[in-house]
Amino acid sequence: MNGLWGIHKLRNVVLLCLAIVLVLAGCSSGNGNGKESGNTGESASQAASPSSGSQKPAEPVKLTIGSITSLFQIEEQFWPNVVTEEIKKKLGVEIEVIEYDDEKLKLALASGELPDILVTNNGYIQQLVEGNNVIALDDYLADYGKNIAANYPKRVTFSKKFLSNDTGKLYFLNTNAGPTGLSNWWWNGFLVRWDLYKEMGYPSIKNEDDHLAVLAEMQKKHPATEDGKKVYGMGLFNDWGPWAYWVGHGANMGYASWGPHAFVTNVHTNEIIANYTDVSSPMWANLKYLNKANRLGLLDPDSFTMKSADYAAKATAGQYLSGMATWWIDAYSIASVQKDPNALKGYVSLPVEGMTAWANSSSSTGWPGFLLSVTKKAKSPEKAVELIDYLFSYDGVRTALSGIQGEDWDIVDGKAQMLPTAIERLKNPKDEDKKRGLGVLNNIVGITGADIHPTDGGLLDLRKSIDVLQLSLTPTQRDFSSYYGVEMPYQVHEKLMKEGKAFDQSNQMTEIPNVLPQTPDDIKRIDAKLDDIMMKGMPKVILSKSDQEYEKIKNDILGQLEKAGAATSFDWWKKAWDDAKATVTSMQ
Repeated sequence: MNGLWGIHKLRNVVLLCLAIVLVLAGCSSGNGNGKESGNTGESASQAASPSSGSQKPAEPVKLTIGSITSLFQIEEQFWPNVVTEEIKKKLGVEIEVIEYDDEKLKLALASGELPDILVTNNGYIQQLVEGNNVIALDDYLADYGKNIAANYPKRVTFSKKFLSNDTGKLYFLNTNAGPTGLSNWWWNGFLVRWDLYKEMGYPSIKNEDDHLAVLAEMQKKHPATEDGKKVYGMGLFNDWGPWAYWVGHGANMGYASWGPHAFVTNVHTNEIIANYTDVSSPMWANLKYLNKANRLGLLDPDSFTMKSADYAAKATAGQYLSGMATWWIDAYSIASVQKDPNALKGYVSLPVEGMTAWANSSSSTGWPGFLLSVTKKAKSPEKAVELIDYLFSYDGVRTALSGIQGEDWDIVDGKAQMLPTAIERLKNPKDEDKKRGLGVLNNIVGITGADIHPTDGGLLDLRKSIDVLQLSLTPTQRDFSSYYGVEMPYQVHEKLMKEGKAFDQSNQMTEIPNVLPQTPDDIKRIDAKLDDIMMKGMPKVILSKSDQEYEKIKNDILGQLEKAGAATSFDWWKKAWDDAKATVTSMQ
């Protein structure tokens, strides 16, 4: 997943958010709860390995989880946290996280210094299997992986068939099978600072030109932060490849990418297009938008040298009036509320006709490209599988997302719900809340938080219950809802969808990426060249000072892409995608 979320640069989505902010749902069968199958009444502790009970080792086993997909964004002072300590208590496993980039992982593979558990994308499957870097999990399921086998079993079937490098064995497990569920509002769209938008009298925003005009007026009236830092409309970063250069428009226009950034799929039709060479693509739409923004003085001039951490720091400082996703800029909102509980200095996604919300997609096999595996270097493969199994159980997911029963949530009047003290922490997050770690493992659990616990009928992520969302609305969210005459912010966008004026991802066939074939080396080389051409060319396009210069640079880039083999790569990807789509269609 190298694209929009397949982009695999999905941060914790506060992160993720947003967003991350994120994404898939399960097929139902038999039990009425949207599950395909059920180890439903059996808790993770009951289904765990023999070593999980009285036979726990005196000292916990330290397991390292290495991630190439930037899943965690962990602050060291808040690790370990209450959730990871609970896992250590239950399983006798202490978790350590290692973040990799491509180069770091290559070195690890070459040296054999691998973590116990590895999270990668589909592009590593052949190398990991043929290099004997990961172990087959088939023989571990009976004793250590009962939840893996029982909950959403289609995931296992798919993995053996499509993620095994044609071996028919179980090496990789996709995370987060299950429904998307609710969030307060969509992470994508035309984002603005609500307090400043309100100050301007709620001007109409119907398109990108309106959005830029509003941001320019905001910047004119508020050119600096309270501590004197320069304010911009937006910024970019470069350590995730082309990700930041097209994500906003990609989501808004109804596109996602589960392969290279060069190719995107329409979430409504499930057809693939060329993101780099098709000038009607979200990439070129966003480059035009960014060029307009730069000419208006709205784009941070450091955009072409910044890394994601630099971008996050500026966003947290309030230097951006908008962003590519709410979960990148919400830290400023949180800090503002901590200073003033009534502050309206938050960001909102405005309801705009024609937009596509990143919501309501579904999958029975899990998030494409978020692949958990146990490496050959695992000091205890049994404990590694047991840990994954716990995170793929209903009890384990409830703990990872909702916290500790009796401390964060409990059964009250026969209903699973967050406790008042936990809700108060959610309303005004501070360091003590971060220390609890609720949601930090969100991207590696096996079931989405919007799924239902079979024992108590409550959401696995009780923070997403309607009653909690209502109680934990920020001042900005309450004011936004009041202005539009709704109870919850998401209902503003939902109303547009019901009127047929906006869209979601409910038609997206998210299983398709899970059945794509391995990318041949020659295509990988072409795709790498295409990315390199775009990363070098996009700043020039954005910085062009006239329409004539813009067109000249654009045409030069298109010529380079053609010479680098863009058409050859697209032909391969289109056939691979169409064949995978046909396979998924035949299985439904």
